[in-house]
Amino acid sequence: MKIDSVIDNNITVMSKAVQENDHRQQISDRKSGQTVFAGDMQGDFALQDRMQQRKELAQKRAMKVVNDAWGGDRKVEDTLQESKEHLRKLQAENAALIAETNELTRQSSGLMTEYQIEPGSEEQQDLELLKKEMASGQYGLSDVELSEEEEERLAGIHEKGLTEYQRRALELEEHIWVNRREIYNNENGTKTENGIVTENAVIRGIREERRKVHSMVDSKKQAEEIMESAGDEIVNMAVNDAKEHLEAEQEERQEEAAEIKEEKEKQEEILEKRKEKEDGLDELMEDMSVSQMTNADQTLSEVKRQIQNIVNEMNLVVEDIKGAQVDTSL
Repeated sequence: MKIDSVIDNNITVMSKAVQENDHRQQISDRKSGQTVFAGDMQGDFALQDRMQQRKELAQKRAMKVVNDAWGGDRKVEDTLQESKEHLRKLQAENAALIAETNELTRQSSGLMTEYQIEPGSEEQQDLELLKKEMASGQYGLSDVELSEEEEERLAGIHEKGLTEYQRRALELEEHIWVNRREIYNNENGTKTENGIVTENAVIRGIREERRKVHSMVDSKKQAEEIMESAGDEIVNMAVNDAKEHLEAEQEERQEEAAEIKEEKEKQEEILEKRKEKEDGLDELMEDMSVSQMTNADQTLSEVKRQIQNIVNEMNLVVEDIKGAQVDTSL
């Protein structure tokens, strides 16, 4: 089984099954990045799971950073687009209202020609006073005030009644005032809606803030740092695991070597004792007289007894006796 896990463009972690006594750990720095051979990780699913979990966690954190930045940018972008759309709407409305107001003003001027009214005539002067009354009363302009004399004159005008020219002119004037109020509200806003001035300020503020802050660029850099840090941790996991494998195997080999050495020493001690016994048996055979050897059965029994004693003392099976043979023809 071969596992190649590319953490990013700079770090690669590799692990593969190897033969006994061929375990290795290698970290090589290259211009293109780092490669880690993590030794024999075949079947080491715990390490692989930890590495995969760390990588997935880093990916989730990096994605959250980017998504949060993207979400913030999207909200700012939505606000910007809403302000732009509202601004275009208000500007279009004002353009239409201004055009209409100019047309109403033209029509109002045309009434004088239509009714042959002279600018300095009493009827025209009364109309101008009626317009002043409309401005100060109906539209509440604070800078327009009527004097007592003007109020008395207005009372007489209303008592006498308006001419057709004056009624038509006032209707146009009222329409003009309505348009002017709408233009003013569109420009400066109301309690419930931003106007052109405010929307322009919002747009300028967002653009200025964008020049100072680069959230997506910063979030991408932060995400790359998260993945790089995770890559370093995963490399360390692989290296530490490889070290643990090598240390455990080295310790096991040392223990096996010690056991083999101990067993060899025991065997050498046994062989030494056996040699001593065999030497003693040879001396016994050499020291036996001719008379003692006359009775072959007795001699054979004595030899067997001596051999059995040797076996008992050495706690060995008969098959383990090497080089100790008796000629039964004696």
